[in-house]
Amino acid sequence: MLQTNYPDFRLAEKYAQDWARLRQTVFSKTALCRIYLHWLAKGIRQQDRLPDDLEARYRVALTELKAHPGGIGAFHEVLAEEAEMSGDIVGAVRELENAISYDNRVEIRLKRWQVMAKHRTTSEVVLSELEALKADSRQAAFADENLKRLTEIFVTALDNGVYSAQRLNRFAAPLPTRDIGRIVTKARRR
Repeated sequence: MLQTNYPDFRLAEKYAQDWARLRQTVFSKTALCRIYLHWLAKGIRQQDRLPDDLEARYRVALTELKAHPGGIGAFHEVLAEEAEMSGDIVGAVRELENAISYDNRVEIRLKRWQVMAKHRTTSEVVLSELEALKADSRQAAFADENLKRLTEIFVTALDNGVYSAQRLNRFAAPLPTRDIGRIVTKARRR
């Protein structure tokens, strides 16, 4: 709902609050935080007036998320998204690293690399980390399972640094050439 051109933030808030009344989960609390965060960022361009207390609602939702058992990792994920939206890449990466220290989910690790790959200052770090990950036999299962997603991040980082088809082909092996081509096309469309 938040990804549409003109999201209905009031309806999204109602759904998230209804869900939170049923179950006080990390998911429901995170959803409410993200709704407020996106509303603050996009709401100014909307026809509806922003609620006067929207910033306060966001801060209360963040506090409740942080206080929830198991919510500290999600709390840092939301802070990372806030930092990324404001252009603070260093802050976003720091918050994602904090989130990883509490919750080492694959999605958070991938998000960290995605954020870093989009910026010239951190793209070479991503390339080095991903190549080291792929070379580490203890991480072989993770690398094989997520190779297409990792390759997309690798392409984004290469595009923000010095592009090398040889380096990409070494990293993306054993993917077929046509799959690598699709991944390059997809990454460049974003």
